Amino acid sequence: VSLSSNNSYVVKRLEKEELKRKAEEERLRLEEEARKREEEKKRQEEEEKRQEEEEAKRKAKEELVLKEEEEKEKQEKEKQEKAVIEKQKEAAEAKAQEAAKQMRLEREQIMLQIEQERLERKKRIDEIMKRTRKSDVSPEVKKEDLTVELQPAVCVENKTKPAVPDKI
Repeated sequence: VSLSSNNSYVVKRLEKEELKRKAEEERLRLEEEARKREEEKKRQEEEEKRQEEEEAKRKAKEELVLKEEEEKEKQEKEKQEKAVIEKQKEAAEAKAQEAAKQMRLEREQIMLQIEQERLERKKRIDEIMKRTRKSDVSPEVKKEDLTVELQPAVCVENKTKPAVPDKI
C-alpha cells in the first residue's frame, strides 16, 4: 500500500509539474504572441506614419509646384497685359501725333488760303485803283482799252512792227 501511495504521490506530483510546465509554456506562448502582436502593431503604426509623412511631403511638393506654376502664369499674364497696354499707348500716341500733324497741315493750308485770298483782294484792289486812276486821267483811253483787238504783227524788212488799231 505504501508503494502504491508513493506512486500515486509521484504521479500526482509529476502531473502537477506537467500542468505547471504546460501552464508556463502556455504563459510564454501567450506572452510571445502578445509581444509579436505588439511588434506588428508598432510596425504597422510606423509604416502608416511613414506613408503619411511621404503623402504629406508629396502634397506639399505638389502644392509648391502648383503655386509656382500659378505665380508663373500670373507673371506671364501681367507681362502680356503690360505689353497690350504699351501697344495701346503707342498706338494712341501715334494717333495723337497723326492728328496733331493733320491739324497743323490744315492750319497751314488755311493760313495759305487766307494769304492767297488776301493777295487776290490786294491785286483786285490794285487793279481797281489802276483803273480808277486811268479813268481820272483820260476816260477815252478806258474806252479804247475795251475796244482794242489785237491784230497780227506785220513783218517789214525782218523787223516786226505791231499793228496799231484804227480809232473808233
